[in-house]
Amino acid sequence: MTHLFRLYNRFIESNPFFGNCITSGVCYGAGDALAQTIEKKMGKRENYDFARMATYGAFGLCFGGPAYYLWFKKIHHMDAIIKNFMIHRENKYVANQIQRVYTMKLKKIRFSNTNSSTGSCVKQYVEKNGRFLNPEEEQMIKKLVDVNDPIVKSKTTMGMQILADQFVFSALYPFYFIILSGLMMTGVNLARDKELKEKQGYQKLEHIVNKFKDGIKTNSENSIKKWPIIYSTDLMVWPVLQIINFTFVPPHLNSIYVNVINVFWNAFLCSVGGEH
Repeated sequence: MTHLFRLYNRFIESNPFFGNCITSGVCYGAGDALAQTIEKKMGKRENYDFARMATYGAFGLCFGGPAYYLWFKKIHHMDAIIKNFMIHRENKYVANQIQRVYTMKLKKIRFSNTNSSTGSCVKQYVEKNGRFLNPEEEQMIKKLVDVNDPIVKSKTTMGMQILADQFVFSALYPFYFIILSGLMMTGVNLARDKELKEKQGYQKLEHIVNKFKDGIKTNSENSIKKWPIIYSTDLMVWPVLQIINFTFVPPHLNSIYVNVINVFWNAFLCSVGGEH
């Protein structure tokens, strides 16, 4: 098992795009298989719809995989955006910490002489000691001002990645998934359409165009209707999973980690997306 994982890891490192696409296709197909198994046990269907299973697998291969790959590649190279946010967050963090050091120092000086004003206490303290901060406190300030502190930077970067993932990708992906997978199912249903086989020439083309126009309208309305339940569920599940992803998983395996979990998430998506 370990040997297979190493081989797979090497394959992903050498072929990241195709590796992600293939993995996504398998995971989407497996997710729909799981969704249909649950539907069978709940009495919602009698037989497996292998065409639907293959359609979702094809969606993962052709659309889901590329979307995940490009997104995670982008999220690790959002240098300008993350840098600006990082500077803002780090400056705020540093300012708060410096304020805390100075506040504690002022309280300490003020406590030692309660009969004078704060300004007088500080003046007397500086005249007596030759400085306001002692060497240990100055070193603490110097360390805080160092914006390359890896703890501050890693927390800020991970926070920005999770915010971007939740409020950009996760917010838009349900529309992408429902509309595209729905249009693919329209194509599958056209292949089964007995009425289409009886038509010829222009009538056949007109029938196909009308079906896809109806499919676009239906799936767009479907995506708007189902977005709230998909996105609200996403917000309850994915932030914690993405903290684990961005903290412990190597960057080249980020989308693979997501795809493995997506076997279960896709069962939910396929079940919701497959209801018409």
